[in-house]
Amino acid sequence: MDKQNRINWLKNRISSMEQCRDEVPFGLSEDESMELSAYKDSLASLTAEPVLYAVDSDVEDKIYTALCNENEDGAYPLFPAPPIPEIKIPHELMDLVNAVEFYHAVKAENPNAETGSWNDAYDWIKKAGIEAAPVIKSLNGLGE
Repeated sequence: MDKQNRINWLKNRISSMEQCRDEVPFGLSEDESMELSAYKDSLASLTAEPVLYAVDSDVEDKIYTALCNENEDGAYPLFPAPPIPEIKIPHELMDLVNAVEFYHAVKAENPNAETGSWNDAYDWIKKAGIEAAPVIKSLNGLGE
């Protein structure tokens, strides 16, 4: 399969998986999400364009690298850094966000009554906060 056919196949596969992810209520499985990410990385690699060209020279037993034009003998392409990967919010943090949103919804529906829903909301926030604490610490470089 030539390069253009691989590019077209990847574009179609990515589009199909993204459509499935958006239409299915539970989205993609973890393996399918990783597969989609790998397809996107492959496509970025296949379609990347060089930003500069360089050539190596040997002067007095030392190798020097210099920028040059693409037609120079021994020129090789230099590519930009790979794209920044999607930032995925750890599920522990998303659970905390969902718990807080649930708490606000319960509070809005029952502003003056501490019902069973209030207790459920409070318990969920407390549990999610405890589970999220080590994740937040690790994301901030503070360790476990």
